Amino acid sequence: MNRNTYEKILTKFLEENKDLELYLIGTGNLLLQGIDVSPNDIDLIADMSTVEKLSGKYKTKLIINEAGYIETEILYDSSEIHIVSNNNNPLRPNNLKTNSKNINVNGLLVCGLSLESEKLAYQEMSRPKDIIKIELINKFLKNI
Repeated sequence: MNRNTYEKILTKFLEENKDLELYLIGTGNLLLQGIDVSPNDIDLIADMSTVEKLSGKYKTKLIINEAGYIETEILYDSSEIHIVSNNNNPLRPNNLKTNSKNINVNGLLVCGLSLESEKLAYQEMSRPKDIIKIELINKFLKNI
């Protein structure tokens, strides 16, 4: 999805759920921090309680994935929003706040996990499709 569409859907969803602590992860997080990538969906991370609340609010199924953390997928404005828990999640830091930074998206401050944290998650996942993302993050971090 293009950046404008991504930002529009993300800001609408976050405004609708502004009482919850949600953090941006994945390709969209890379995009909003300045890396030229194109996300397919919106990926967010939160504590287990928040994931459960959102699953109840949007009437979606909670899944316990093979690593032991819960996740849910919400169809929202014809896009998919994937939300994972940081509890029991070996790919993500336990303390989201200290591993995040504020990103200004059309006047809304969005918390995104640090690029260093994203790089570690992609390295841990060891998926062929993530090799380019790791390279892009390394190049970006080297130039700032």
